[in-house]
Amino acid sequence: MVTTTADLPATDVVLVEFLANDSDLLDWMTVRESRENHVAIIRSLRGRIRGCQQPAIVLMTMNPVHGARGLLRHRLPAFEGMYAELARRAGVGLLDLRDRWDPRERFRDGLHPTDDQANAVIPPAVVDYLTPLLRA
Repeated sequence: MVTTTADLPATDVVLVEFLANDSDLLDWMTVRESRENHVAIIRSLRGRIRGCQQPAIVLMTMNPVHGARGLLRHRLPAFEGMYAELARRAGVGLLDLRDRWDPRERFRDGLHPTDDQANAVIPPAVVDYLTPLLRA
């Protein structure tokens, strides 16, 4: 398990996604605190990964939430907006998966897609996004 950026092996790409947890009312993190944490993650990634060129850093938005878990994360759109602005200002990528999900599908717990649901959306989107980056 990677616990700090010092633990990361040489890599070309780092995908970062914490918004669903950050926006959970039970954790009560503000958008500002989440942004500050993400700025620190980006700085750390840019400064500590050795043995390779600086990796491409990509922030990711994930799936919609609904039901009780969605109610606990009613602030999620504000966090997603922060991600878009942070990606632009920090010069990192943004892979926005929100519109790739079938709006008619629901997740059992309102938050986590099944493996089949996730596999139908996430890997193809990541490959589509990363292919031009890795060819450059």
